[in-house]
Amino acid sequence: MRRRELITALGGAAVAWPLAARAQRGGIVPKIGVLSVGTVASSGHLVDAFVHGLRERGYVENNTIVIERRYAQGDLNRLEPLAAELVRLNIDILFAPTSSAVLAASKATDSIPIIFALVTDPVGERFVSSLNRPGGKITGMTSIAVDLAAKRLEILLELVRQTSRLGILYYLAHPGVPLQLDELQRAANVLAKSYLAVQVGRVDDLPMAFQRMVGWGADAAAVIENPFYFANRDRIVELAATSRIPTIYNSREYTKSGGLVSYGANYSDLYRRAAGYVDKILKGALPADIPVEQPTKFELVINLNAARAIDLSVPEALLFRADEVIE
Repeated sequence: MRRRELITALGGAAVAWPLAARAQRGGIVPKIGVLSVGTVASSGHLVDAFVHGLRERGYVENNTIVIERRYAQGDLNRLEPLAAELVRLNIDILFAPTSSAVLAASKATDSIPIIFALVTDPVGERFVSSLNRPGGKITGMTSIAVDLAAKRLEILLELVRQTSRLGILYYLAHPGVPLQLDELQRAANVLAKSYLAVQVGRVDDLPMAFQRMVGWGADAAAVIENPFYFANRDRIVELAATSRIPTIYNSREYTKSGGLVSYGANYSDLYRRAAGYVDKILKGALPADIPVEQPTKFELVINLNAARAIDLSVPEALLFRADEVIE
């Protein structure tokens, strides 16, 4: 074994052995930190899914496991202080579901295992060396949002057949967004569709973004997912509706909030499955050796109420393929 590989292996073992020892000794309850970018209202149901996943594996909160939750209220600047606060609490594992949370967690600790649930491209964002062998202290679930960007555009074009001008809402401050933006633009170019990409990082600027799309003549729009938009999804779907722009989103949470259509991985399922990483690490597994897993549940959700509000007729074929139709 080369020197660098030996150092990495020993470093990983130093993380795992104390956790395994705690489980074997008994009497000391493992402590898990949860670092969410959003709010309790926007993301609490996802954290609940994570806790449910722990319960499925025999961990009962405030009995056999302690969970410390911290919400950044949609403010990226709060992530690093909250991550540092969790580390000071001597947590055993840090659950940082999104890319932004992983970055903050990585700055706060170089020894505590970090688990994610919604990272867009773990290799491309350099959180892991490979999906099969992460090679460090970070591992978890990927949403493969980049891989789904082109499919999302295809669904939107099937829904709005006359689309020639596409509006794109994005915010580059969140890791993973540039990769999704590049893929969506590539797909639009292949399909010979014009696009107007508008970056918005403040709630107060969201109306301006939709006004620009309307003024440009957008036939439809795509919202590139990030935790800031997720936390403010009610406002985004409201503006899409009042602007009468058919808009597609990454997750069912947007359509549940009144959005027109969404296609992507089931976030609650990814959070629930992320609990399995906690179980493996507490039992002595090294994060470096636990493969990153991909989604198994993808959902096409269509909101017929939103379609009727903008006088849009949804093709029968698309309704037939939908996993859920909201009426």
